[in-house]
Amino acid sequence: MIRIFSLILLSYYLVACTHNVQTTSGQAYLSKYPSQAEYQQQPPRQLQDIDEEVRQVAAIEPQLRFPARIGIAKVYNGRIASMSHEEADLWFQAKNKLGQQFGEFVPVSPLIAEMVAGVQKSHSYSEPLYNIIRKIRLGAARQHLDVVLMYEVYGKSQHSSNLLSLMDLTIVGAYISPGQSLQADGYAKALLLDVRNGYPYGTAEGIANKEGLSTRVGRSARERDLYEKTVLVATEKLIDSVQNMFWELKQKL
Repeated sequence: MIRIFSLILLSYYLVACTHNVQTTSGQAYLSKYPSQAEYQQQPPRQLQDIDEEVRQVAAIEPQLRFPARIGIAKVYNGRIASMSHEEADLWFQAKNKLGQQFGEFVPVSPLIAEMVAGVQKSHSYSEPLYNIIRKIRLGAARQHLDVVLMYEVYGKSQHSSNLLSLMDLTIVGAYISPGQSLQADGYAKALLLDVRNGYPYGTAEGIANKEGLSTRVGRSARERDLYEKTVLVATEKLIDSVQNMFWELKQKL
């Protein structure tokens, strides 16, 4: 009965997903700015520099048209990474659901991105976010992609003893008593960028939470398995959000 109860807990997920899109015009946005003649007085030099920087950043237009060549780039542990077979299958299914009207999904090759971006020395395992985005855009440009969807997956897991952990003090209990409570959280977030001008068309995210029980013996393996499955579920929820994002973008564009 305890093992059956444990399996029920391990099959229960709490999930969430959401997305946002952007199709606004930079020209229309900047048209609301007051002209220099409309200023009552000359702003300080520092504010002038910030104003000019804001204008340069805002001066961008959406140019995405479907069907398009859509790049998919995974970021894991602060690096461009290859997809797992499970992730690749999920993206393939999403492509089939969206249909040919949206175009094709093309994985951004980490090797091509590294080749065109050049070698940059880093003293830490993860790279600054700017360098990652730079590499992905350059790699996507070499592959002649129109937009690139960058997504990052991460999570955490933990364990704690419950009331049944008293049985862990016995040899048999350590093998059969579910005295360890497990919890894993998975997160997946994505950003859709125009490869040519960096226009951000939208963001999406997926979240998953899973709880379960484990015996003391084999707890580490079960906790790791719980973590990997939870992150994969979060990725699946993310892909659902991405599909909704594409449908909304198609309507607005």
